[in-house]
Amino acid sequence: MNPFGANIKFFLLAGVVMLSACSSNNNQDILAFMEQVRAESANRIRIEPLPAYPPYVAVVYQSAGQRSPFAPPREVVTSDISGVLTPAPDLSRPKEFLERFNLAELTMVGSIQHNGVRWGLIRDGDGSVHRVREGNYLGRNYGLVTQVSESSLELVETVVNGQGGWIERPRNMGMGEN
Repeated sequence: MNPFGANIKFFLLAGVVMLSACSSNNNQDILAFMEQVRAESANRIRIEPLPAYPPYVAVVYQSAGQRSPFAPPREVVTSDISGVLTPAPDLSRPKEFLERFNLAELTMVGSIQHNGVRWGLIRDGDGSVHRVREGNYLGRNYGLVTQVSESSLELVETVVNGQGGWIERPRNMGMGEN
């Protein structure tokens, strides 16, 4: 007797029994359960319809030939700066130390008088104190000191008027003011 032949018969018989068990009509309980789940889920889950959106309308960019809003204007806007035109400052003159600071960084902290000359004491943006008198320059706009008193300093700045010329702008720096 062939030992392999008995094993083959056994496996064939087991396969036929398994296939016959799958083909039985005893599935009614499973089918009923599935129908019940479908019915319950149809009542619970409701999907709202999508909202109606307006149709897409393509827009053609019409401003391609115009100036970019990030570029400066091409036209020179005339400003209403009052003042008499003055000659340009001497650009070849060596700059004084306090001309490297903006006027807003400079503060008058006092004044002294020595040999008949009144000096203004100016604190720069770095905290150092410097002496100035009439004829000295300070600030970045060619500010010429015209008068020094006990509590204030008067100067005249020469600034560009925006139209290719220069004008003089009087400024006053009080004690403790920028």
